[in-house]
Amino acid sequence: MHVIESHRHEINRLHHKAFARATEAMESAKRAGELLLELKKALPHGDFKKWIQANLEVSVRQAQRYMAVAQG
Repeated sequence: MHVIESHRHEINRLHHKAFARATEAMESAKRAGELLLELKKALPHGDFKKWIQANLEVSVRQAQRYMAVAQG
């Protein structure tokens, strides 16, 4: 019975930790998307993808995902 109780506590602890990190990750993705959307508006038409490739450590596709999160 001790193993069952021990595992129950550990699984619940890990679940709460994973949930908190997932929530933090979504908030970070949303904020990154908001900043990318602002940047896209500020740059001349056609420069956005080139700017991402030259300046960020994120792919254009991932940047698009972040913007999608920000847009809901």
